Amino acid sequence: MMRPVLAATLGIALTLVLSFVGQLATAVLLAAPDGAPLPIGRTFLSATLAITFGAAVLGGFVAALVSSAHRGRVTLAVALGAACSGILSATEAPPDAPMAIVWSLPVVALVGALAGGGVRLLNRSSRSPV
Repeated sequence: MMRPVLAATLGIALTLVLSFVGQLATAVLLAAPDGAPLPIGRTFLSATLAITFGAAVLGGFVAALVSSAHRGRVTLAVALGAACSGILSATEAPPDAPMAIVWSLPVVALVGALAGGGVRLLNRSSRSPV
């Protein structure tokens, strides 16, 4: 078990790394064979939202899992860190990206981390493997 600060840091770092790796994989899979720039389309934006949500869920869950105390606060810290990362991503988005989807990234990240930590918080048994 980790101290809450270290657990929150681990959760935020895991969220950021998974998001980054997922975005790289998406860019590679959706790139044109001739190397043309990646178009901003529904598939790319849907994948971005799904990757953001999944990474935030895993980050929140792992942080709450390894925290020795204050699991709710740790989960909230990860959620706020993920949301701040989403805000930074939204400010750097291409101008042709739909703003409604771009600004939903921080919300999706916040909800995902809270959901991941909430899953762990619902199971308080010390004997449970989850």
